[in-house]
Amino acid sequence: MMDPPVFNWLSTLWVAFLNAGMIIFFQRAYQSWNDGDMYGSLVDTFTALIFTQAYLKFLRVYIMVALDPSILYAFNFFNHPRGPPPGSGSNPSGQRSQPTEQFPNHPPRNPGRGGSSTSRSSNSSTSTGSRRFNLALLMVIVLTAIMYLQFVSSRGNEYFCEIDEDYLTDRFNLTGLNTEVSYYQYALDLVTDVFDLDADDDLREQIEKSARHLYGLVHARYIVTTRGLAKMLEKYKKSDFGKCPRVMCDGHALLPLGESDLPNISTVKLYCPKCEDIYNPKSSRHSSIDGAYFGTSFHSILFQVYPALNPEKSSRRYEPRIYGFKVHAAAALARFQDNQREELKWRLAEADINHRFIEDSESDDDAFEYDEDYAEGNTEPAKKDKLLGDTAATRMSAAK
Repeated sequence: MMDPPVFNWLSTLWVAFLNAGMIIFFQRAYQSWNDGDMYGSLVDTFTALIFTQAYLKFLRVYIMVALDPSILYAFNFFNHPRGPPPGSGSNPSGQRSQPTEQFPNHPPRNPGRGGSSTSRSSNSSTSTGSRRFNLALLMVIVLTAIMYLQFVSSRGNEYFCEIDEDYLTDRFNLTGLNTEVSYYQYALDLVTDVFDLDADDDLREQIEKSARHLYGLVHARYIVTTRGLAKMLEKYKKSDFGKCPRVMCDGHALLPLGESDLPNISTVKLYCPKCEDIYNPKSSRHSSIDGAYFGTSFHSILFQVYPALNPEKSSRRYEPRIYGFKVHAAAALARFQDNQREELKWRLAEADINHRFIEDSESDDDAFEYDEDYAEGNTEPAKKDKLLGDTAATRMSAAK
């Protein structure tokens, strides 16, 4: 048993919860589909359908109760008003009184002289139910519109982080952008939410386009600051930019990358710090983003500031085989690449640069032996060079 105001508050909260859950899980399913996670997309879609079914059923009940609250009195869901139960009262003459009403909201059947008052009460009850229905319907429409606009506005913007307002209002951070963006001042006012120009649709569309371009250019500067790196790091840890499609990288997280710092040159690419290669975004809504909005230095600065996040490189690679035998051309190429890698290791060791691969398991003693062999192997070329130099000097003196 509960009071009608408590029930109205709880039912409104429940409708809002079901509506929000339905939209959120549909959004998650759509994002999982674009990221290539079929299993996650199916699970989120199934959960969203459950929320949708529950939302539609409860919304129907909610509207019916808003129109006629006496439905719940019929099921003894609300507490009846205090007083003698219907049909059990008595009048002073000793005769049993006739039941006047079964439910509080139902008017008596024989109004007598109070007919006008009963009519006004009935009209008031009907208008109250109508107002409740309109309020409930308006609330549902507004909530659905807010969720939909949030979902639509987030599509394609997953790669961007939110720029602090203090950074946007500092004119020093915007130096030189006034020549890159048309309608610069109007675009800046629109980005900082102080735009109040009464412009026509065509002009406003141009200003909104310039505002998006301005935000992207400022974004490229912001993400290399301390605050911007921290925000992008959180997105990188959650794999908001996607995962590497290379099998040997085991789904490592990607980072957005621009091939040029100048706008309108190339679109954004995705950089894998494990295989150190770049890839095209899977979704079409990301493939149209300008690469200048992220710049060419962001990923390098990120790993300079957070060196512990730089993953160990892997030398594993796919070896093509025919009936278990390595393909000759591919095997020859693999041997050449292995030799190049070993030579690079020698050069790094000579320069006192410690750069190890995941598969390297040599101990420090092996490393010392490695250096000694390298030193002994290079003594002979030095002696030969000295002998050749002496011979050349002797010949030159004899010629004189």
